[in-house]
Amino acid sequence: MKIKQLTLNNIGSFAGEHTFLFQTNDPQKQIVLIGGRNGAGKTTLFDSIRLCLYGYKLYGYRQNSQTYTSKIKRLINDKVKTTSPATAGIALQILIEDGYANSIFEINREWTLSGNALKENLCVYKDGDLLSTEQIQDFDGSIPKFV
Repeated sequence: MKIKQLTLNNIGSFAGEHTFLFQTNDPQKQIVLIGGRNGAGKTTLFDSIRLCLYGYKLYGYRQNSQTYTSKIKRLINDKVKTTSPATAGIALQILIEDGYANSIFEINREWTLSGNALKENLCVYKDGDLLSTEQIQDFDGSIPKFV
């Protein structure tokens, strides 16, 4: 799995939409380093990748729980929480090479906070086509786990 692009929308200290490209055009240079001062958002980037891939399962939950909801509410940018509804999201584009074909997946996990109610929406696309609920479950079971 190769991460190609990450887009954060109102996540952590990233107010508004921010896109990060993690690909290079040189096949000999396939390592991307992330650096910055303390508090610049390096951990937010890493945590966002994991959260986008795994959702509530990242934290070891078997289902969407109140504890997970509380974590997401804290993750949404504070400035955005002053509007209702507040929206936030993470979009991750990855390349998966399975030995037969290369596929590009885009995972979009979005949240809407209205009052105290949080709604999560997950969409997964494979090579531009939206996956069904069953296909998303198959995809979820096939992505490598890194914590």
